[in-house]
Amino acid sequence: MTSTRTRFGGLLAATLLAHAAQAAPSPKIDAEASQRAITLLLAASEDVIPADSTCHGIFGGGNPGRMRDLVAMELATFARGDNTLEGGCQTRGSVPALACHVDIAHAFGEDASSATIRFQAVAGRLVASSLDCLLMP
Repeated sequence: MTSTRTRFGGLLAATLLAHAAQAAPSPKIDAEASQRAITLLLAASEDVIPADSTCHGIFGGGNPGRMRDLVAMELATFARGDNTLEGGCQTRGSVPALACHVDIAHAFGEDASSATIRFQAVAGRLVASSLDCLLMP
């Protein structure tokens, strides 16, 4: 199940990156780094968003909110307009955790929204308690 979820996450990430690249090409996007961060985020889709996280909210999936609900809400606007989906992870000295981020942006006329989702990953797994979001309607 995990390997199927990981493969699905990688495929979905690649598809979303390709769509975002076609809609709003940017030479600054590092596709491999973005895929790594997005895959970590999607692999945690069943994780509950901690109540004390800045990512916590009601996303249409009911309570408690899960990562999949947050990601689905942010990607729902990607049907048209200028869209970007990018991210990356960095190591911080000798700390075993990766510091990762995924940035999602949408613009269509006056309609604009963006989200920055920051998190840490340890041993290839997102650490839910590290979630930090900046969501702009």
